[in-house]
Amino acid sequence: MYYKAATSGKIFNERRLSVLDDVFGHGTFKSLVEEGTLVPIEKLSVIDLLKNDQMYEAAHLYREIHKGSTIKESLDMVKRIQSDMKRRMTK
Repeated sequence: MYYKAATSGKIFNERRLSVLDDVFGHGTFKSLVEEGTLVPIEKLSVIDLLKNDQMYEAAHLYREIHKGSTIKESLDMVKRIQSDMKRRMTK
């Protein structure tokens, strides 16, 4: 599951956010979701992450979607997607 920070717009996966409980105490993550500081994202795409300048998170998501792809293959494909996005924006 992925979450978007309401204030910054940054997108995080649940694994990365689990550290909040380690740092600030058990239940912190859940509290932030309940108060709306972190908003669950139902359908996330690689493009959503690239629009948010999160290249490495996009590569990680690509790899989750395309099981069996290597880290290098995933990063290369995300770079191609990003290049296509930039090309389309300049037209």
